[in-house]
Amino acid sequence: RLTTLGLLHISGEGCKFPLPAGSTPESAGAFSRSANRSTDLSLVKGAEVLEVPQKTPGKARPRVLVVDDETIIADTLAHILRLSGFEVSVAHSGEAAVEAARSGPVDVLVSDVVMAGVNGVEAALRIREMWPRCHIILISGALGDTLCGEVEKHDFEYLPKPFHPTVLLSRVQAATLPAESNAA
Repeated sequence: RLTTLGLLHISGEGCKFPLPAGSTPESAGAFSRSANRSTDLSLVKGAEVLEVPQKTPGKARPRVLVVDDETIIADTLAHILRLSGFEVSVAHSGEAAVEAARSGPVDVLVSDVVMAGVNGVEAALRIREMWPRCHIILISGALGDTLCGEVEKHDFEYLPKPFHPTVLLSRVQAATLPAESNAA
């Protein structure tokens, strides 16, 4: 089933993982068990293998808040991030995102921009007031000039839809690295 992310959902062994539209599990990759004991799952794409790290014992997992008014997109992104070891909360509106952020620190906000009521930029600004260190990644398939200016003005990261899940994962992982790792 195709979503506005341009992802095709496949099922296998009890889990779903999105692939780029027009791809098959054979051409774009599928989950496979890794022989490496430090990881549980690997995303295999051709010869490229992305290791999915598991939680380090005794270390808190980074919290990611995913917001999209399209339920299937929010839930799919949350699933991908959970498989990658992140603690994930989901909201389906800007208002719900602000409320969810009140429950504890948010390390990374991944939010759609165009939503009814409180849009993604407004929600991001409110969440950043609560959690100044929160890294903001805004996603949208239709970013108008006005909202584009707001994204740039507040130095938020922007990821246009459609995108491959590995792009989002790499951005979220980079955002959660310790400050000294980001500077290197």
